[in-house]
Amino acid sequence: MGEQTKLTALQRMAGAGADAREGAGMTPAKAFRLALSKAAEAEFALALQLSGFAQDRLKLDVLLDNLPKESMLMLLDGPDGSRAVAALDIQLVAALIEVQTIGYVAASSANPRPTTRTDSIMCEPFVSRVLQELGGHLSTTGAARWACGFSGGERVESLRHLGLVLEDVEYRLFQLTLDIAEGAKTGTLLLALPAEGRAKTVSGQDGADWGLALERAVNGSRAEINAVLYRLNMPLSEVTGFKPGDLLQVPVAAISDVALEALDGMIVGRARLGQQQGFRAVRIKGEEAQNRIAAATTDAMGAVNATGLPGTDPHTPQMPDTLAADPAAFDAPVSELPQMPSDQAAPLAGGLAAMPPETAALPDDGPEGEQAADLAATDMDMADLADITMSPMPMQQDLQSDDQSTEAMPMELEIS
Repeated sequence: MGEQTKLTALQRMAGAGADAREGAGMTPAKAFRLALSKAAEAEFALALQLSGFAQDRLKLDVLLDNLPKESMLMLLDGPDGSRAVAALDIQLVAALIEVQTIGYVAASSANPRPTTRTDSIMCEPFVSRVLQELGGHLSTTGAARWACGFSGGERVESLRHLGLVLEDVEYRLFQLTLDIAEGAKTGTLLLALPAEGRAKTVSGQDGADWGLALERAVNGSRAEINAVLYRLNMPLSEVTGFKPGDLLQVPVAAISDVALEALDGMIVGRARLGQQQGFRAVRIKGEEAQNRIAAATTDAMGAVNATGLPGTDPHTPQMPDTLAADPAAFDAPVSELPQMPSDQAAPLAGGLAAMPPETAALPDDGPEGEQAADLAATDMDMADLADITMSPMPMQQDLQSDDQSTEAMPMELEIS
């Protein structure tokens, strides 16, 4: 990998090949050998030895090209917000999983397979212990600036995502070949640490320019969001029997409660499914919009509460009202969808005639009662409901002594 320097026996005895900055008594190779054995023994009572060692200094783009795509990538957290990466091949992953589940390492090669988040969680203690032991052995040497303070972190899905979170600096890439359980398996661990440690913090005008450049780069990056309409649990026997033309029943309520999920499965928002100019589209809902209309605020009744989502522009233009949920616009026949409870029918019915019985408490006498009766008889579209706000009538002194419940008092409807 890297350039190797040949030394004579006399030079080796004199320590001529040792980097004075790294310390003459403890080299990275020796520190890794001790750290790996100690970590495996302490965490899992596992016999593990370093059988091969190589190192190199690479720029970020070259580093990404040298990391195996089939390895499990783990982001490492370092001091002052610095980041590094570990890559574990499937043999090492399998050995660490086996010793924790069946108590020993099987003497056979593991079959290639995609790694999972569970694999990462079970391997993280070993990686963190290796980094801890490594930092301890090199803490009194010049290598402490790049070797100390790191610990295992979260799994990274792909090399593309890794390139977005690592700093564009040089890295020390260590390729460690491991003899596991006295020859039961041979694994490989790659560690890439910032070559000179955490980059110096910029200040003044340079710092401001750097911050603006970073903001432009982040804002220009691609953020992938998946809109999940509905999740259905089914037996595997039914799934394997799927054929073209089969139908899956999706509740009508799912149309107004679409989950917006990031790539890691985290729900970042809720939306309502509809259409715009002939295409499927979703209207993002604020957190209050998931509550009942009577308890919602004016902002939640609007089209988009973008301030609740990180990184979005609060001045995002509103989507047209054609996004109102229309079950007839979907391929699945409405007659095949399950019936909704009566207390949930109003938000999807498109009119006020199906409102909950609580609204019957509105009194019929007085101007307010006449106004409520007129509105109840009006044929209103769901798109219009988003522009209606409801607020309680101002309390008067003579009403406070009345026996009538405040929950049954007339509401003032304002149509904007």
